[in-house]
Amino acid sequence: MILKLKVGMKHKKDLLHRLFGQAITFMIVPHNESRPLRLRIPVAISVVVAAGLISMLTYSVLVLKENVDYRKAQESVKDLKEKAIIINEENNRSQQIVRKFKEEEKKLREMLGLKNKKAIIENSGIGGPTKRDQNRLDNILNADIDKEDIKKSMQNLQADIVEQMESFEEVKKYISTLTSVWTATPKGKPVQGYLSSKYGYRRMVFDYQTAGVDSGEKNDWHAGVDIANREGTAIKATAPGKVIFAGKWGGYGQLVILEHGYGFSTRYGHCSKILVKKGDKVKENDTIALIGMTGNTTGPHVHYEVRRYGNTIDPAVLDRDFYAKR
Repeated sequence: MILKLKVGMKHKKDLLHRLFGQAITFMIVPHNESRPLRLRIPVAISVVVAAGLISMLTYSVLVLKENVDYRKAQESVKDLKEKAIIINEENNRSQQIVRKFKEEEKKLREMLGLKNKKAIIENSGIGGPTKRDQNRLDNILNADIDKEDIKKSMQNLQADIVEQMESFEEVKKYISTLTSVWTATPKGKPVQGYLSSKYGYRRMVFDYQTAGVDSGEKNDWHAGVDIANREGTAIKATAPGKVIFAGKWGGYGQLVILEHGYGFSTRYGHCSKILVKKGDKVKENDTIALIGMTGNTTGPHVHYEVRRYGNTIDPAVLDRDFYAKR
């Protein structure tokens, strides 16, 4: 048994000796007439060198792969940073537009006399982002989208906001005009008292041919309304405006004419005393004169006329409760 083991060990040593004891010869033959160069390397060394080369090659491949992945990651991070910068810049511009929009909204709310957002919503309508706005925002948030596409999307969003602001500005101007017209519109009576004569046809009070009191058999066109009260009662402006006439004028007696803008003007006749002069600016409810009996009149009252672009109109057209008010 021992003999067989020794024989087996010897056989293995002989085999290893034959395998690694041999050498590999490399011959380098030059192109000139020089002798060939022979390089004899033992097999064992060749195996070690080959193993080292394979290890180095494997390591190099792994390192190269890591470098490629790292560079890709760096490029991705750089791309994301550039996208973030673009989004931040465009977002700042959008915020400036939104702030401007809020300022305009506040002005419009003040015009409408609405104190809070709930009131303006209840008095204006409903709204919200369109489907296109939502889709555009989803695209912006998509990581695969190109930087130029992000910038273009943000700019398109800003353009939409600007377009809405321009439309909003038109609405604001329209409301501003309506507000100005409403402010310039004569409202209410210039004095409280008895409504002795309405606008329109009435029984003739004076026969201007005889310059005396008529019997009432004829009709006469009355271009205003007569409001009777005690002499010296204050007459107030029915809208803000400018005094364009203050003095005596025919049958009107002592007369004040106010121009309010947008074609509106008012006349206050038969005054006992005028408290304003031509060129003065007055506010609504400012006292401009006192009731009297100057001109053609049978008693103390104010003859009140409303005109639009020079044509007389019934005050009730502008204030439907005019005749109902006392």
